[in-house]
Amino acid sequence: MVATRREVPASDGAAALLGRLEDLHDLVASRAREGEHLRRIPDETMVALADTGVFRALVSPQRGGGGLGLDAVLGIGRTVGRADTATGWVTTFLAMHNWLISMFPAAVVDEVFGTRGYAMAPAALSPSGSAVPVDGGYQLSGRWQWGSGVLHADHVLVTGVVVAEDVLDLRMVLLDLDQVVVEDVWHTDGLRATGSNDVVVEAVVVPSERTVSFLDMVEGRAEPVPGTPMAGYPLVPVLALTAAAPLVGGAEGALGAYRERLAERVLAYTLGDRQAERATAQVRLAVADSDIRAARLLAEGCARTLDATYGVGEPMDRRERSALRMDTTSAVHMAKRAVAMLCDAAGGTAHLLDQPLQRFRRDLETGSAHAVFDLDRAAETRGRALLGLEPGPTDML
Repeated sequence: MVATRREVPASDGAAALLGRLEDLHDLVASRAREGEHLRRIPDETMVALADTGVFRALVSPQRGGGGLGLDAVLGIGRTVGRADTATGWVTTFLAMHNWLISMFPAAVVDEVFGTRGYAMAPAALSPSGSAVPVDGGYQLSGRWQWGSGVLHADHVLVTGVVVAEDVLDLRMVLLDLDQVVVEDVWHTDGLRATGSNDVVVEAVVVPSERTVSFLDMVEGRAEPVPGTPMAGYPLVPVLALTAAAPLVGGAEGALGAYRERLAERVLAYTLGDRQAERATAQVRLAVADSDIRAARLLAEGCARTLDATYGVGEPMDRRERSALRMDTTSAVHMAKRAVAMLCDAAGGTAHLLDQPLQRFRRDLETGSAHAVFDLDRAAETRGRALLGLEPGPTDML
């Protein structure tokens, strides 16, 4: 659980919040290597982030939050991700998960948010556990992977498959931290500092009010507490943009690191030739810059589409949403390829562990492996939609 000193109100708008996060750039970047060593975000970094009000950004203003929307989600991820992708990943997800918690009954939201106005709750949402109906609630058991930020948590969100005769349902369940066991399994080559460990639950009984229909969340049918932003938005497009933002931000950070490297690098086995004066280096820089800007525009376009439809109460069908999945996935893979191209020309010393380029590349490789960014599946689903065919029932849309 993160201890905080003082938190700036989140209700002063997205620009002010992003300005406070931008002020933390050097601090976050300087602790990125320590985070990799710890396999968690350093506590000092988490305290500084909490002090900006970022974790209350998507909370209802009536509950002391910022009431901000998708543009802020993208801004948070990109701003923090430029300094360190893993820190951006944890920050953006923990902020977004308070939006998920706001879909629970008001009494539960108030209890969980408390006087602080938000929770620190990772969400391991793949339905890899069972929820057996019992009197007044469900008995939950299972193991969930990818609990990003769980080492800073006070609550946990998971999804259970309802096990009952003639019933097929999925429930999102809100648990206290002492109801779960966190298993240290996060030994990876990228996004190491996210601490995305497994969450294990054994026969824990939770009351019905601590659960909501996961299918309602997916389709935007859940009813949030009053004042919650993005009411009626479907889960998967918001989840995809939440994950994409820090990855695109990481690509922007890598581009900046490559530019700095060009300014000072003298090519080995030459008579003092500067890499910045080589046309090939200039071409790589320009192409990568264009690709990363295009990735950003794709993500921003998805956010605008969601706001222009769901924001005015006009939902999209699943075939229409397949374009959002495809564009968000394309943005992430475009950013990943751009960074790989830069690293390929950065020389051997760029692979030293104290150099940010290699970390940005590894983090992008790992983040792009998230299930929502499966390029083959996203493209197949979009192709079916373009041919007038219905998406499959398990396609993430």
